[in-house]
Amino acid sequence: PRNLREDVRRSQEFHGLGQGLGAAGDWDVFCSARVRVVVKAFPEHAGVAALARRAARARQAQGRSAREAVAAADYTRGMLRLGQLLASTSAVMDREAEPLAAFAARVLQKRHRRVCKLGERLADLSTEELHQFRISAKKLRYAAEFFRGLFSARRARNYARALSALQDVLGGLNDFATGERLMGELFRRHLVARGPAAAAGAPASIARGIVHGWLAAERQRRLHAMPRAWSEFRAQSRFWKQSLPAAVP
Repeated sequence: PRNLREDVRRSQEFHGLGQGLGAAGDWDVFCSARVRVVVKAFPEHAGVAALARRAARARQAQGRSAREAVAAADYTRGMLRLGQLLASTSAVMDREAEPLAAFAARVLQKRHRRVCKLGERLADLSTEELHQFRISAKKLRYAAEFFRGLFSARRARNYARALSALQDVLGGLNDFATGERLMGELFRRHLVARGPAAAAGAPASIARGIVHGWLAAERQRRLHAMPRAWSEFRAQSRFWKQSLPAAVP
C-alpha cells in the first residue's frame, strides 16, 4: 500500500538523520571529554596538539552537517509527518485498552528481561553484545523514568539509581570503542594527507598511542566496576511487579 511505502521511506530517512546526528554527538564527546583531558596532561606534546586540531576540524565538519540536515526542508516535512502519524494513532486507540499501569508493567518487564538475559552472560559478551547491552539498559531506563509515577516512588527511585550506575559503566565501555574508531578515522586521514611515510615514528603516531593508552585504562577501570554495578542492579525489586497481568510471570 502507498501509505505503508511512504512510512517505510520516512522511517529510513529518520534513521539516516539519526546516524548523522549521532556522529556529531560522538565527535563532541570525543573532543570535549577525551582529547581535552589528554591535551591537559601533555600540554607540550606537538603530536597531541596536532591531533587535537584535527579532531576539532572533524568535529566542526560533523556539526555543520548535522545543522544543515536539521535546517533542511525534508527534516521539517518529516517532523510534521511524524506528528500527523502520532495524532492519527491516538485518535483510533481502543477505548477498551488495558489499564495504563498494566501496560507499563508489561513494557518494563519485557525490557528488564532483555537486560537480565544479556547481563547474566556478562563475562562472555563480545564488543557488539556489550553495545546491545548498553542500548537495552538505556531503553529500560527511559521506560522506568517515564512510567515511575504509576508505581511506588521509593522502589522506582532505587531501581532507577542502580540502573543509572550500570549505564554509566556501560557508557564508559562504549566510549572506549567509539574513541578507538574515531582515532582510526583521524589517523587514516592523516596518512592520506601526509603519505605512508607519516605512519612510523611521527608525533601523530605517538599521540595516537597516548590516547589509546588513556582509553584502554578507562575501559579497564569500567570493566573492574561492572560486577558491582550489575550486582546492585540485580538486587533491586521490580517496582512494577504487582501490576503485571496474571499471564506474565
